[in-house]
Amino acid sequence: MNNLGKLMVALSVLLCASLAMAGSGRREGPVISTPKVWGSNGSCQWGTDCPAIGGTSGPVFFSIWEDTDFGGTTSDIGDYELGVLFTVDSAVSPGGGWVHGIKFHKQTNNIGEHVGHLWRDSDQALMGTVVFANETAGGTGPEGWQTQLFASPIKVAPDTKYIATYSLLGGRFTVTVGGLSASKSNPPLASVASATDVTGNGRFNPTPGSFPGSMFNSTNYWVDLVWADDGVGEVLTIDDGEAGYAEVGAWSLSVAAGFQGDFKFKSVAAGAATATWTFDVGAPGSYRVSATWEEFTNRATNAPYTVLNGVTPLETVLVDQTAAPVDFVEGGVEWDDLGTYSITGSSLVVQLTDDAAPGGANVIADAIRVERISN
Repeated sequence: MNNLGKLMVALSVLLCASLAMAGSGRREGPVISTPKVWGSNGSCQWGTDCPAIGGTSGPVFFSIWEDTDFGGTTSDIGDYELGVLFTVDSAVSPGGGWVHGIKFHKQTNNIGEHVGHLWRDSDQALMGTVVFANETAGGTGPEGWQTQLFASPIKVAPDTKYIATYSLLGGRFTVTVGGLSASKSNPPLASVASATDVTGNGRFNPTPGSFPGSMFNSTNYWVDLVWADDGVGEVLTIDDGEAGYAEVGAWSLSVAAGFQGDFKFKSVAAGAATATWTFDVGAPGSYRVSATWEEFTNRATNAPYTVLNGVTPLETVLVDQTAAPVDFVEGGVEWDDLGTYSITGSSLVVQLTDDAAPGGANVIADAIRVERISN
């Protein structure tokens, strides 16, 4: 046998040894039909047959101003952080809501970079940032409302003041001076005046990217937000290794397959080792919980997933990880439903332990998916 042949044999042996330890679990055969669901960025992910925005199965988007609202304006030029102070009325939306993105009204000569921000007024906390991809330095672009969505929606509480803003560098911005000292309401959203600065709801800072705590001449800067009232249909996913995932014990990493190309595995034992996925779901409601794993012959036949309402266990589901998940496919990954659970707070937790069988098998910790079904 020549040297190339010897090398190929050696690589084959190494590959087989690796698969025997962790198990690649790559699946063959037909796939299950993919449900079309609203993604966490407000778009119809995994397909094209979601209901139109405003349909019962998708987010219903709101803004303070309608897209046609615009008038009595002048323009100025400079480098500023510009925004609007707003709140969500608890009488209309007691659970608060989700800010999906930032909008601003742009003139054709408003050139330069534009970056949207969401701030909490009480402690000046920056909650989210988004770059307007359709705006580039030196470009002019179309006139009108520009919209950019966050990668994931941001939960906001009712009757709490927030500020939606955007920054510009060397561009002209659209303003209405002295005309919007009163609140502008589109229930449950309303622009509001500060308790200590009651002459207007517009906010600015002369330094782009800085908290806009001031105002000038009751000025409205025509900044807005994209908002949905309850997050029904929102999908949250935590993979092993991502924020929200934690583990205790000697879990090993496999990069042979799995959600986003990897998964964790642990030999079965007495239950001291745990993998935990903690979701900040934002509000009480009914949530569908699903798991994915890479099946193989050396998997646990009764891997115990426990779903918790905060710290209170709701149910432990025993999963045969030698078989593939079969309930649905999303994004090319197969998932199994653990169940639908009522969460009374803002935290939904899934925990997997190594207390399983048979001896010598592996427990697989990969991704958990949570979908908000109802309030």
